[in-house]
Amino acid sequence: FTCSVDKTIAVWEEDVGCGVWIETRVGVVGGITIGFGGGAMSPAGDRIVAHTHAGGLFVWQDVGGFWEPVVAPSGHRGDVKALVWEPHGDYLVSFSSDQTARAWCPWGGEQCSDNWHELAR
Repeated sequence: FTCSVDKTIAVWEEDVGCGVWIETRVGVVGGITIGFGGGAMSPAGDRIVAHTHAGGLFVWQDVGGFWEPVVAPSGHRGDVKALVWEPHGDYLVSFSSDQTARAWCPWGGEQCSDNWHELAR
């Protein structure tokens, strides 16, 4: 996938029949003004986390072939510089110019909605 300052993320897949790469666009309308600085796809390929220059994180999940926005972690007060998923996709670490690295874990279950918890800073 690719991230852009025009507030979009393109998820690219090859059309095996003709060899052309086709994009599905994911993004944000309004809100942030600078766009995305980068992102990371989960190891399973079912979640995308993108970061902004203002410290925001945005998450989309593949739901039956459609990328749906879901609850995202928050807390950085400066430009997020990088994101990395733990190899099994259980944890996410974000690095920011606010001089913090934060470890996040998606949290949810049958009794509560999906959300994120900061595990370490």
